[in-house]
Amino acid sequence: MPTCSNHPPLYTISHPPPALSKVVSPLLSSEETFVLLSADRIPFRIPTLQLAQASPAFLTASSFTRTGKRQLRFSDSHIETSSILNLFIELLLDAGLSSRTLLRLSVATATGLVHFLNKWECPATLRLAFACIHQGYTTGAVKSWVIFMTACVAEDADIVASMLNDSQYGGWKREGLSKAADDLTLDIDVRGYPFEWWAMVPVRFQWAVGKAMTYGDKYPQSVRERGDVFRELLKATKV
Repeated sequence: MPTCSNHPPLYTISHPPPALSKVVSPLLSSEETFVLLSADRIPFRIPTLQLAQASPAFLTASSFTRTGKRQLRFSDSHIETSSILNLFIELLLDAGLSSRTLLRLSVATATGLVHFLNKWECPATLRLAFACIHQGYTTGAVKSWVIFMTACVAEDADIVASMLNDSQYGGWKREGLSKAADDLTLDIDVRGYPFEWWAMVPVRFQWAVGKAMTYGDKYPQSVRERGDVFRELLKATKV
């Protein structure tokens, strides 16, 4: 798998081994389908067995239709929309995310997926999702701000620290957003990122990133890199 400079691969993409699968009821048929209704009322059908293996929480929260089909109606308009469910189902059925999907990935959908998988207790699928997004970043399909903000939301200190270190060498500087974003360009100074992005990030990560960036401004010749300062600050937030 391609790797970023100064950053060893933290994840590998593969089909989750059977040992990671949760035990599911033998009463579930491999042909049975489960209906997921997104918060924006788009229906999705997925094999019940695969959904149960991702997390039994889906079955626990489900109900039955008049025809005996299992269904689950989502209500969170931020993280349970059709755009998020599309990613989730692709991960389950294809054991990964395609290059086309990664190219279209935005901060909102990537971080929304992290929140969705955490909410529904899907740790194995979350690891797979992050592996795909990280690989997409190393190959250029995923933009730097997408992987950075996703790592912040997922509280992945290794990727955040590595990217803060890389920022000092200009390799991550001033990448442009698409035309849909009104030609806005975002500098490496992540403190200029939109409020709605940071609002999804745990407060301790917000604080540690901001302080580490300020340290880099104040001591540009310091042998301590921003990422190292970030790690130290993050440790100080643990109580």
